[in-house]
Amino acid sequence: MYLRKRPGGDNWFICWTEPGRRSRRLSTGTSDKRAAEAALARFRVQRLAPPDRCDVNDICDGYLADRKRKPVTAYETLFYSLMPVREHFGALPPRLVTRALVRDYITKRRDNTTRPKRPGGVVRKLSDGTINKELRIFRAALNWAVKEQWIDRAPHIDMPSGGAARERWLSKDEVQQLLAAAREHHVELFIIVGIHSGGRCGAILQLTWDMIDLEGGFVNYPPETPGSNKRTVVTPINDTLRRALERAREVAVTSSVIEYREKGLKSITKGFQAAVRRSGIKHCTAHDLRRTCGSWMLQAGASFAQVAAFLGDTEEVIRKHYGHFSPDWLRSAARSLD
Repeated sequence: MYLRKRPGGDNWFICWTEPGRRSRRLSTGTSDKRAAEAALARFRVQRLAPPDRCDVNDICDGYLADRKRKPVTAYETLFYSLMPVREHFGALPPRLVTRALVRDYITKRRDNTTRPKRPGGVVRKLSDGTINKELRIFRAALNWAVKEQWIDRAPHIDMPSGGAARERWLSKDEVQQLLAAAREHHVELFIIVGIHSGGRCGAILQLTWDMIDLEGGFVNYPPETPGSNKRTVVTPINDTLRRALERAREVAVTSSVIEYREKGLKSITKGFQAAVRRSGIKHCTAHDLRRTCGSWMLQAGASFAQVAAFLGDTEEVIRKHYGHFSPDWLRSAARSLD
């Protein structure tokens, strides 16, 4: 927000820009600079001050607007995950979001079903993992409201278990089948980068060529979102990944490493799942490429510390999620029992 005078005018105007709209302005009604600055200060306080009262819908609107201003690739996930939350809690002030209402939400969502996107598909019931994600995002929105001083405290949100941890990883034969079934070059490159660098899906799609150091042999992965707890990762490039990146760099027309029809991608789910179906392998997701990367390294004898550094996770996380892939991890403990 700033002050400006119209050409040839006397009065000062307050000018500002709203997200998704053109610049706006409001007359201060005075030609005195000091009085106009006082009007700007009052206006700024009115615009930025937290609301006197707010309900769950207001908080969701504010949270989404704040996240949209940041380069968050998962904005649509936040938006659609909050839709059922708003239907259930929307008109309530946060202080009335009780544990009983949260349990009622969980029950209703468990009874819900999702229709298949393709004809002939199976109608599926919502999993606890999906409900857990919706409530985690709702909790994040409530915590955001506390930080912004919209509310004094966030209500407690009980969540169902996220479900059994996925342990899907691909064998080397399955990866070859998947690569053979990837008809589009960008899908093939995504699979190779995922397997050989272990990057998260969003981070891979955000890669630009200035993050690739082919001469030094490194991929510089930034956090997927500003302020994210995920650490910046510098990943060495092996020979397989180097060859794929060199071929891609020769024909690149944009700054994005993963490009399609002369532009970067926000999602690769459709192309990846089409390759999975054509390959005939067991169902897998794009994140399973990262899991495969960590699993292969542990099976080849890499230490937990090495895999943690490579993937940008903590050693504790690697032990928890990948420990069963390391055949020698507890072997010394077993020998102590002889």
